Amino acid sequence: MSPATTKSRWASAVGAAILVLSLFATLGSRGLNEPDEGRYGEIAREMLVTGDYLVPRIKGVPHYAKPPLTYWAVAGSMAVFGFEEWALRLPGALASLLVLAFVFDWARRDFGQRVGVIAVLGLATSFHFVAMQRILTTDMIMAATVMMALWAHCRWREGGRRMFALLFWIALGLAFLTKGPVPILVVLAALVGGFRGFAGFRGLGLSWGLPMFLLLGASWYLALFRLDAGLFDGLISKEIGGRVTSGLGRSKPWWYFLPVLLLGTLPWTYLVARATFAGRAWSKSQSDRGQLALRILAHGCLWPFVMFSLSSSKLWTYLLPLMPMLAISAAAWVSSRPMKSGHPRAGLLWIAIATLTLVQVGLLVASANEDRLGHNTSYRELFESLDRNELVGAAIPRGVEPELDPPRFSASGLAVLTFRFRSPSAAIYLLQDRAEYLPNYGGGSLWEFAADRKRHRLPLGADLVRLLSTRNRLLVLTKAKHLEELKILANASVRIVAEQGEGKSRALAVLLER
Repeated sequence: MSPATTKSRWASAVGAAILVLSLFATLGSRGLNEPDEGRYGEIAREMLVTGDYLVPRIKGVPHYAKPPLTYWAVAGSMAVFGFEEWALRLPGALASLLVLAFVFDWARRDFGQRVGVIAVLGLATSFHFVAMQRILTTDMIMAATVMMALWAHCRWREGGRRMFALLFWIALGLAFLTKGPVPILVVLAALVGGFRGFAGFRGLGLSWGLPMFLLLGASWYLALFRLDAGLFDGLISKEIGGRVTSGLGRSKPWWYFLPVLLLGTLPWTYLVARATFAGRAWSKSQSDRGQLALRILAHGCLWPFVMFSLSSSKLWTYLLPLMPMLAISAAAWVSSRPMKSGHPRAGLLWIAIATLTLVQVGLLVASANEDRLGHNTSYRELFESLDRNELVGAAIPRGVEPELDPPRFSASGLAVLTFRFRSPSAAIYLLQDRAEYLPNYGGGSLWEFAADRKRHRLPLGADLVRLLSTRNRLLVLTKAKHLEELKILANASVRIVAEQGEGKSRALAVLLER
């Protein structure tokens, strides 16, 4: 082995170690974001403590908005490592490493080793990907399944080995269990567009692969349909149809994803743009294998971007599965340029190091100022200041549907609940391994059930008054802006025992005594 090769391998190993350490060292640096991380985490917690991994629930109410793969992964992580922020985020972080591994090997095989290294370097330090690595959502695991499918197809194209065809169909099944049809459409757009038809599926084992995909991906849906006959209509008309047509509270203008793309690809936006508009001459200069890969990458980015833009429901997280493909395209373009003094490739490593440094500084600043970051901040300091051993939540209702009467607390312990306070992570911090939840009184619920009070019982202010008539003491989590309403409603002695934040939006732990 030549000294140059040894030096290159050492540099690659050191770079990989820096990337991994920068990711895992800060997974627990801040509390759980509200409401998303709290919601996903609480659903996984309720699965773990009830032992029911079939029906996702939050506060006992079935929550069918997402398939269960992410919840299963988070519940498994909590079962092994405990109810810690970093444990909840660990599955997404591990999925991000899988994405980088698939990107490297795919780029290396179709364009060469240098393109693989540049693609990983660019993706791992792009703002969108870095942010998503550290947030508990379904998107990073979905991106991993998409990249697994496209990587497996790349390996299958090399020699038609059945093992990689099998991995392709398994990846599609896992993708469907992560986010339904969306990742399937991304993979189809890439392969159908890249092969200009369905030639990419010829010889891939449709006769056995498609049934395997359906068995793996649709089994959970079929099991739920047997439990709840009305679920099919709810998923198709409300969840899928509602998101496309009305946005379900996430409606944005058609151009919303343009600035998301420009900002999300920083600090490599210029290189991504140059690669996107490089023209046919550059793509024609590639080998036949490289030209096919570029077509797959281009269609895998273009048509999903159009699809997301036409849908009424828009969140910045939706573009994540496109980022790995953009990184490979940009890396291929950068690598094809002749190296000269001042060329962008000469400064890639320094830009990447500077980006990771800024990210770590930003995380430290955010962790130190959680109570000033608005509605999406964590309230972990508030919850950690309470003695969770003496607190009792309401028992999680059994069955697919929640109980129709108000939440029931056990006879012993200090009952804890929330009042007009969306903080699902409170149960994770306070109840942890107990099969209980914190009901939210005074109205307010997940949007899925806000207009369906007959089917899903929502505890109201009057229920809080009735609860006070049976218990002498209650611990209520609320916000300062709701404190006067709580005092009038409860007609009890009110004492603030803990608080976090500033102004009317600060979070309070209030002890009610009669």
